[in-house]
Amino acid sequence: MNRNVWITSVLVCLQFFVFLKLQAAAADPVLKEIIFEKTSSNEERVFLVLNGEYLPETFGMEGKRLRLVCDFADMQLGEGVRPVIKTGGDLIKRVRVGLHQSPAPKVRVVLDLATGHDYDVQQRFFERERVYSITVKTERNP
Repeated sequence: MNRNVWITSVLVCLQFFVFLKLQAAAADPVLKEIIFEKTSSNEERVFLVLNGEYLPETFGMEGKRLRLVCDFADMQLGEGVRPVIKTGGDLIKRVRVGLHQSPAPKVRVVLDLATGHDYDVQQRFFERERVYSITVKTERNP
């Protein structure tokens, strides 16, 4: 093969891969799936599967129910993400998901927690898997 033809072919392939990478980066943020896992009577996890590296604003809300809230700005919901997931957990009773438009577009994920516990909440993002993990632990049962 002629050297110039080979170099041109390599450059075209490189441009194609750069184009694909840019297309993937330009994709809208999507919450693809929610997975609940009970690891023990004192620890439960929720995995939020995303299509990229998107970190939420996370905060607690108190009231009649104790809630942990994760707001993902400018995110969309993937097909199959249910609005309510009943976990059957001892700590995380259910996970609720909503798409909010005001004051700014966001996906809100709410973990409804059982009352009567002092919680330790850990958050971690697994970059390769594109998974945001929330671990809820308690030292005692009520």
